[in-house]
Amino acid sequence: MKKTYSTQQPSTFTTSIEEEVGVELTDSSKQVTNSIPTINIDSVIQYLRELKKDYHASNQSKSALVSIEHENTALKTKVEELQDKLADTEKQLATMQEDYQTFIQIMDRARKMTVFNDNENGFVAPAFRMDKNGNLEQLAHGSN
Repeated sequence: MKKTYSTQQPSTFTTSIEEEVGVELTDSSKQVTNSIPTINIDSVIQYLRELKKDYHASNQSKSALVSIEHENTALKTKVEELQDKLADTEKQLATMQEDYQTFIQIMDRARKMTVFNDNENGFVAPAFRMDKNGNLEQLAHGSN
């Protein structure tokens, strides 16, 4: 903020004081009077207006900060919820993968048991093929 002061000629200023009071000032008192800056009403009004603008800007900044802090807290809560949900989903995925591997092993064992039993009895396992609708069809023996 820039302060402006009106300056008067020192001799005129001290002379007017001497005339009003009726006392002649000494050199040391003239120096004190000359070092005091004069302030006009316009500069005071300008200063107060700028102070008011700064105050309003400060209040707006504070309200924006409070709003951002609330949003930040809400987002942190949402992140924690999503991390918990992700952990649960990963746990379910791991369980499903284990179940799938177990299912594949059971099916492989069943297939091997069927092939071994059929070969011992001289029975050939029926052949199947999948049609375009995804249904299995049994093939006749001896054809592919």
